Amino acid sequence: MMPKPKKNPLPPRDWGKQTPGERLARIRKGRGLTQSKVGKILGITQNMVSDYEVGRSRLNDEMLARFSEVLNVSVDKILGLQASPDLNETLQLRYVKRVVKAQSLEEKEQKHILKTLDSLIHSATTRAST
Repeated sequence: MMPKPKKNPLPPRDWGKQTPGERLARIRKGRGLTQSKVGKILGITQNMVSDYEVGRSRLNDEMLARFSEVLNVSVDKILGLQASPDLNETLQLRYVKRVVKAQSLEEKEQKHILKTLDSLIHSATTRAST
């Protein structure tokens, strides 16, 4: 027996400033991932990732769970139910790409880069506070 349709449909959901698809795109970009890379990991095409992000395809529970795993973020975050910003989302892609490259270097080189970066940041904040 088929379930009866609801007589009183639910009111439309207020997604806030972004739809789940737009949030998904922002999180993906914040992770420094392309649609093609995410699609390859998920076993879907780049076009399908795009369709989810722009709202041409609706995110079902399975795809929400899969995107959540690939992007290492909660489903609540994708749906906009988690208010606190994720550090990875607030980072600009140009910095993320450089950090990812630095992580592939040897430990000694990484320490040198971090020491130089710390010195530059300290110098800039000292100048800004005077």
